[in-house]
Amino acid sequence: MIKILILILFFYFLHSLLKGEHKILRIIVYSYFILLSITFAVGLINISSTYQLSYAPLDGGFQKLMSWVSVFGYLFLIPLIILGIFKLYKLIFSRFQAMAIQLVMFVVMLVSLIVVGYAAYIIFILTFYGFAP
Repeated sequence: MIKILILILFFYFLHSLLKGEHKILRIIVYSYFILLSITFAVGLINISSTYQLSYAPLDGGFQKLMSWVSVFGYLFLIPLIILGIFKLYKLIFSRFQAMAIQLVMFVVMLVSLIVVGYAAYIIFILTFYGFAP
């Protein structure tokens, strides 16, 4: 249940991030993340049922699950970080006039975004893989 709530919150965040963008960009980004979410969910269900992770785990099941979750963590977060960089670029260069201030603000925000992306990857792993062995 918590995973569905996180997915809904993710799409709400994505929607708020894409406000005011071109329609074609919104369609491409939404399509990418919807297809990725469906593929990820089907793979999680398949791995869980194939390796019986809920009640009597078979050998190698948790390793497959970790591989699956880590790959999709990158597939979710790297495009999201790129989209965040794009939005930061537009925001900073429209609000600040001096080039030095623009550069400093962009570097500070970029470093902050990378740190947040790394933390989001750890949260993604903990949410969908958990503390499994």
